[in-house]
Amino acid sequence: MSRTRRSFSAKFKSELVIELLKGEKDLNTIAAENNIQPNLLRNWKKEFLDKASVVFDDTRENNLKEKLALERKEKAEYAKKVGQLTMQVDWLKKNLKKHLDLTTRVNLVRNLLKTKELPAKTGATLLGINRTSVYYNGTPVSQEELDCKAIIDRLHTDNPAWGARQMSSQLKMRGHEVGRRKARRYMTEMGIDPIYPKMNLSKRMQQAKVCPYLLRNAVIDRPNQAWSIDITYIPIKRAAVL
Repeated sequence: MSRTRRSFSAKFKSELVIELLKGEKDLNTIAAENNIQPNLLRNWKKEFLDKASVVFDDTRENNLKEKLALERKEKAEYAKKVGQLTMQVDWLKKNLKKHLDLTTRVNLVRNLLKTKELPAKTGATLLGINRTSVYYNGTPVSQEELDCKAIIDRLHTDNPAWGARQMSSQLKMRGHEVGRRKARRYMTEMGIDPIYPKMNLSKRMQQAKVCPYLLRNAVIDRPNQAWSIDITYIPIKRAAVL
């Protein structure tokens, strides 16, 4: 069975060495009274005498101050480096998110799963993406959806004013059970937007010539002196009449 190694405090060591230096008891007696080896006490005495000059060393305080100043300087440099790295990481995250699309950033993090250069969580945080998107495998597009989108593309080319409701009706007539919302989703994914009169019709073109208003500050005091005109849209089934 192994013996537990004893440890002695600095106070205990110094008390025994001082008692030994007094000369009232010899080394073996003090060692026996405290249940320690004489050689151990002899080594403590030698170490005590070797380091006794440190007590009278006037440069000790100066050395301690220099050491503390050096430690403060190193801490300040580390803090400065951490601040610089933080700014650089923030700049990198901002620009990567701005100039790289989501698919590219996800592929970069997926590559970390193979190279093990960084944890995937850290890479996802740096690139500003959700970590779950790294492990997500999308469902492949079905042939039914591809057929519906091909029909929508042809119908929109021939009838650019048709919206999601009309597209849904046309798809159902061709045997595809597609509702209005799904038709709208297909059109949004394809970047198709029906052409129809929208709001802000009176918003002028910035490059168009602006004619002066000739009746400004004019006094209208007789019939047929000034005429006005207005443009009104009258919607009908397949177009609009001005």
